[in-house]
Amino acid sequence: MSLPDFLTSLLNDGRARVDPIYDPENRLIADEPGELDAAFELLSQFDSEYRTDLPGQPPPISRHSALWGLTSVYRACSLLAYRAYNAKQVEIAQNLPCPESHSPQTVYSVDLTFRFLPDLVRLARAASLDDPLVHLLMRWAQQWPLSSVGISGVTIEVPPEWLADACLRRMYVDRILTMQDESRLSDPQTREAVMESLGKHPELSPKLANLLLVK
Repeated sequence: MSLPDFLTSLLNDGRARVDPIYDPENRLIADEPGELDAAFELLSQFDSEYRTDLPGQPPPISRHSALWGLTSVYRACSLLAYRAYNAKQVEIAQNLPCPESHSPQTVYSVDLTFRFLPDLVRLARAASLDDPLVHLLMRWAQQWPLSSVGISGVTIEVPPEWLADACLRRMYVDRILTMQDESRLSDPQTREAVMESLGKHPELSPKLANLLLVK
């Protein structure tokens, strides 16, 4: 399945349909430039609607970061679907770091597809807790806090410049409250943001409100 078709299926019905990312001779199949262009066009169209429902003004989308996130998720889904790959092949498939630093724009752009990371972790853990893919996904969970809310076993220290963005800050807090992810309260800045969000209405999240009073 092409990258644009994968993205369309993922966004429309949450299903990940993928092809192998290695050819029969175990060579990593390169991304086609035409597919990347078409996929970014689809991401841009999705973003134009998605951002209208977000709190405040989200950062602009970055082509490089958005496509890195999409291709990374595609490869992770393929590695999950085709279980014959070894640890070395998993690392080779995902050895390219995000091409841009963790600015608000980068974090937002990657999250367009990395927000499916909790589902990927759940499925990978169900297959095998000690699978190389699980270790890879957990590294991503550590590196991309906005996208990994709700994943157990993650300790996060959110960079100040990341949490300072009003829209991303609200998105992050909303996900913490929705997922009741108390592990995120260990970070002082996140605790402060959650407390501000709850304000005089602790009944919106009694569990986290009680934890905030104790800590």
